[in-house]
This record gives sequence, structure tokens and C-alpha cells, in this order.
Amino acid sequence: MRYGVKALIEKEGKFLILHKALDTPRFPDHWDLPGGGLDESESFDEGVKREVLEETSLIIDPIEIIWTHQMIVNGNLTEYKIFNTKFVSGEVKLSNEHVEFKWIDKKDALNYKLQPYLKEYFKEIN
Repeated sequence: MRYGVKALIEKEGKFLILHKALDTPRFPDHWDLPGGGLDESESFDEGVKREVLEETSLIIDPIEIIWTHQMIVNGNLTEYKIFNTKFVSGEVKLSNEHVEFKWIDKKDALNYKLQPYLKEYFKEIN
């Protein structure tokens, strides 16, 4: 099984989402939370901190896993874990995987073309 660790980052009452580039291998042109796959022997906390830093230049502290969802992605069973996080510092500087970012209200999330796991999450909480 593969694991995807994602960060729900709140700042001033809004949550960060990232728009994936067209040449991204998984779900191009979709909006997603910061995060990604775990490296071998990496903990979930270590993975989400590393991925957020790589993708956004933000420093966060993972607080807890608030939602888990399994689905098949490119023929592989993948378990997504969404972390509630604490924003520590930084300004968003995107990696080449993403072309845009927005800080949004949770209630507006379903207006975006979200990755499938994220769409399920926002359907459940809204």
C-alpha cells in the first residue's frame, strides 16, 4: 500500500489549496492540499512536514490525523491521511509541481476541481 500525507493548513480562517500543473503525473489540473507520498522509513509526521516544505516553503507542525481514505490510484491502493496542522512560519513559494495557490473557506472547496480523495473529504465535512 502507498501512503499520501496531506496538510490542512489554516491561516486567518482560510485553508491552503494548490493547483497542480498540467504535466503532473497524478491528477494534473486538479486542486489539492499540500503534501505527497512518504519516503521509505519516514513517519507520517516527518513526511507531511517534508512535503509541505518542498511544495510551499511553509513550516508546519502536524497536530493529528483528522481523516483517512483509501482508493486506487494508477493501479495502486493508496491511503490518504489528512493532518490538522499548525502554521509555524513562511510565505508560500510553489514548487514546479503547482501553478497557483489559494486560501479558501471550507464551504467553497467543492467549487474547485479537487483530487478525488479531497472531494470526498469536503463532501463529508460540509
